[in-house]
Amino acid sequence: MFEIVWNLLGKYTYEFFLLSSNFLQTALCAVLCSWSRKRRPLFALRLTLCAITGILLCIPVAMLNTSVPPLIEIPVRVLCYLLVSGMAFGLLAICYEERPAELLFCWCSGVAYQQISTRFYQLVQNLCGINDKTSLGFFSANLSWIDWLIYFAYYAAVYFLCFLIFRKRDRLELDRETAINVATMSAITVLLVNGLVCVARVYEEESMALNIILKIFCILFGVIILFVCAGMLSQSKTRRDMNVIKYMWKQEQLQFEHAKANIDVINAKCHDLKHMFARLENKLNRTEIEELKEAVEFYDRNIKTDNEILDVILCEKSMVCARDDIRLTCLADGKLLSFLSPAQTYSLFGNMLDNAIEAVRRLEDKEKRIISLTVRESENGIEIESVNYCSEGQGKKRSPQETSKPDRNKHGYGIKNMKYIAEQYGGTLSIMEDSRTFTLHIDLPTPIDPAADKTEGI
Repeated sequence: MFEIVWNLLGKYTYEFFLLSSNFLQTALCAVLCSWSRKRRPLFALRLTLCAITGILLCIPVAMLNTSVPPLIEIPVRVLCYLLVSGMAFGLLAICYEERPAELLFCWCSGVAYQQISTRFYQLVQNLCGINDKTSLGFFSANLSWIDWLIYFAYYAAVYFLCFLIFRKRDRLELDRETAINVATMSAITVLLVNGLVCVARVYEEESMALNIILKIFCILFGVIILFVCAGMLSQSKTRRDMNVIKYMWKQEQLQFEHAKANIDVINAKCHDLKHMFARLENKLNRTEIEELKEAVEFYDRNIKTDNEILDVILCEKSMVCARDDIRLTCLADGKLLSFLSPAQTYSLFGNMLDNAIEAVRRLEDKEKRIISLTVRESENGIEIESVNYCSEGQGKKRSPQETSKPDRNKHGYGIKNMKYIAEQYGGTLSIMEDSRTFTLHIDLPTPIDPAADKTEGI
């Protein structure tokens, strides 16, 4: 293979192999970092054609890089390697249907991973006394089968590790700030990495110590870039969660306002109906009176806790429970919750009771359709606890962020929302579950000045 290429390219062969190898390795790492991204139609064909095109384009770039005059050697070399890195990005743009910032993020991660893997292999060669410019192996200049086995086994392991790390990676929440950060990081990465490579190639033969230092720097820089990328993903995920929570709070606040208005109307009607019973009691038989009373009591399920918002929530959820043969018991001192805003109170107890109702509704044994809610003062502050039965076999340990509901993207934020509210006041949320019961427990410290701590949501 080498002899065929040598006959075609002559003195440009070595540079062609370097550039094409750099392109393929960068492209492969970038593709592995983009594994979970949306692919365009005919992905395999696009990827193959882009790889072949990139290799062919390395020929004129190798000619330019080999024929460069000494005075402008470093700038031209930097330009050539930038072109090769740019071709790897072009491959991603052609093969993946994603926004530019998302592709830049994956490309930047791929460049960092390629630098770490390549420079580490070369560094080990240098430490073993082998010139990485003249040989890829460790045992002989002619590259025995053992050398090739080590070379391919090393890169196969590296790329497999890359695949495991990036195959389920989260997506960026792309706003203007994130897009600018990604573009800046990508520019710094590709300029610095390719600049170092080109400078090192000029001076690496003069000093082995300098050569080793530059390779170590490239490795460390690549590691730093990967940590920065991980930080950006974490920050992006937090921002996305906060945006969803803000939206949920707004929707819950609107829902609370509608619920309060409806319950006020229902209470007024129930009050009027009770007065009507007194006038109609002698004109109706006992069966008719009992049916009317039962109908009124269905909507007149007021639980008084000395907290208007909590009363509205309990009244609303009590009617839901009554329709599904669920018994809701509540022992709550609503005055303890005065430091929570209406939106926080509605979100906290609305999500808590919705989750409990959803769980017990699935129980076939109606005797177990029981939900117990407690709000009480403790030695350390305030305890909020919801207890309900759950289906057998579902009792398993899980973190407060997890949900057992099928639609995890939607329902998982209910727990996150409650956890966020608790943490806003220095509290904690915990879940205890066995084979029969599910307990959600929240500990809140008592605010020093409840009026000062009262806020209107996020």
